[in-house]
Amino acid sequence: MTSLIRSCVLMNKAYPTLKSNVGLPFIYLLLIGLLFCFISTTLFADGMHLQDNAHVVSKDMADKLENELGAIESRDGLHIEVVVLPNFYERQPDAVLNAYIQQLAKNAPNVDKRVLMLIVLSSKVAVIRPTSNIAQAYNEANAKEIIDNVTKNLNEQKYDEMARIGVAGLYHYYQKEFPPQKAQVSEWKKYGNLGIIIIALVFVIFLITSRQKKKGM
Repeated sequence: MTSLIRSCVLMNKAYPTLKSNVGLPFIYLLLIGLLFCFISTTLFADGMHLQDNAHVVSKDMADKLENELGAIESRDGLHIEVVVLPNFYERQPDAVLNAYIQQLAKNAPNVDKRVLMLIVLSSKVAVIRPTSNIAQAYNEANAKEIIDNVTKNLNEQKYDEMARIGVAGLYHYYQKEFPPQKAQVSEWKKYGNLGIIIIALVFVIFLITSRQKKKGM
């Protein structure tokens, strides 16, 4: 949206004397301006879970990961964010990382299990920062394995695989440390099933007894 506004302002500055009564040339110019604005915007909007500020992940992969991460949050209560930056924007790396950590909490205030992966292309680095309640899932060995896989694909410029394998690693180690709990069968259901079996047995015995009586008569 910022790019769209900036582009439209540039068009306005380029043609300051343009009046609405120019007629057909004005319409053509307006269409060109709209096209210019459209091209200058990002081809796809950043999602809540995948923020590709470097614009290296394909739209298909971005959509797929966004849907999958949304499903993980709904199903498992884990909010994952992957942020891809072209560089640190001439700021200190720690300041950039802390800014995204703070943003992580704002993006998912009602989810207490959150993890951030920040990937910076120019520095070829990846950093993982989980909330303290799930930090055990991303111990030094686990985090290193995820980061090694991410940076390998980053160095090979396989950006779709970089994003996919980063998400897969984050979820894999979370699920390994916090496996989904099996639904407990309620006591009513257990005894209800037993009652149905007993009733069925009584009914079968009744039928057998009735037939035997009929034969005896």
